[in-house]
Amino acid sequence: MLVPIILRVVIAAIHLLIAIPYMSLAAEKVTFNVVDQNGTPVKEAVVELIPTLATDLSMPNTRQVMDQLDKQFTPRTLLITRGDSVAFPNSDNIRHHVYSFSPAKRFEIPLYAGTPGTPELFDKSGVVVIGCNIHDSMIGFIYVAASPFAGLTDDQGFTSIENTVDQPNMQAFQALILWHPQLSLNAQDTLSFKFEDLQQSPDGTISLTMPFTLIPTNTD
Repeated sequence: MLVPIILRVVIAAIHLLIAIPYMSLAAEKVTFNVVDQNGTPVKEAVVELIPTLATDLSMPNTRQVMDQLDKQFTPRTLLITRGDSVAFPNSDNIRHHVYSFSPAKRFEIPLYAGTPGTPELFDKSGVVVIGCNIHDSMIGFIYVAASPFAGLTDDQGFTSIENTVDQPNMQAFQALILWHPQLSLNAQDTLSFKFEDLQQSPDGTISLTMPFTLIPTNTD
């Protein structure tokens, strides 16, 4: 009887060792920290997890808001999911002319004050650069995620993504996409990572490094 008991213990130990790389990733949420090549926290970066084809990508459509205040888009960077709509109220006491020529969404709201009657539908994933035809310094970004597993970093470069997939670990995801406006001049480029290449700290945080030196954004 001793041999079967030992065998069961050995098998259990093997299963535990196999599960170790994914234990923290199987938590209810996964935390990421994004920094530049000098270790400076990068805010307004998007981390998106791309599920396998077998994962259900159904997403509830919601209405988001990108306001205009003090001749700035607020928030400057907005994260939404494909199928969401966005309203563009004008809280300034001057008129704005909002537009985008980005491949993911081309639209125009001619010179207006107040709130347009119909929000804009974003049904294609990608990065949408928003501008004002009257005030050239007004630039905003809308990242339209292809999956519901995406997060926007805070001032310290952190974001957490809920792990709500049916599978018990991050093997449910095939890739990680990282984006920031400063990655390219047209703000369209992204970085792609394979999960086996990611580094995870003892507390479960996954660190990601942007290949640039962060240029502070002037919001004055």
